[in-house]
Amino acid sequence: MTVDWEAFTWEAFATLMTGASAVIGAVCIGIRQSAISHRQTEILHRQVSIEELRLRSELFDRRFAVYEATEAYLAHAIDIDGPPSRDIEQVFFDAKKRASFLFSATTQATLKEIATTGAELMSVGSKLRRTNQLDGTPDWDLSQRQQSCLEELSIHYENLAVAFGGDMQLFRSA
Repeated sequence: MTVDWEAFTWEAFATLMTGASAVIGAVCIGIRQSAISHRQTEILHRQVSIEELRLRSELFDRRFAVYEATEAYLAHAIDIDGPPSRDIEQVFFDAKKRASFLFSATTQATLKEIATTGAELMSVGSKLRRTNQLDGTPDWDLSQRQQSCLEELSIHYENLAVAFGGDMQLFRSA
């Protein structure tokens, strides 16, 4: 089959060129659209990374608030001037409640030990004050238990950063 060039009119040539131009234009637009889509994907990945960092930062802030409340509670509990104020105690117990959603089981167990020992210290201190008021002589066993609780809480205070350490890291090394 041969092409009859003399039968080829300007109208046919214009139609052929219009079609070819449309195809070339569509290919160019497709290539640019692909590049735009690739850039949008990169931007989306960056936004996901930024959101992940924001969430990690929020988690750290919440965890640090629990750490600070625990540190304040321990500092006041082992202070020789007396037990923590009700405000400090309430802040600690509120933080301890939130900890169940924020920390590992190990850190939660440490917080439970601190709360239990702190409650025992308060109870023993109260009993000691009552017996001193009644007969003026301190109960030796209660004094020993009070000292034991204070020592336990002091150890927790000294090791608090270690107890919270693993949960407080924003990034884990591989």
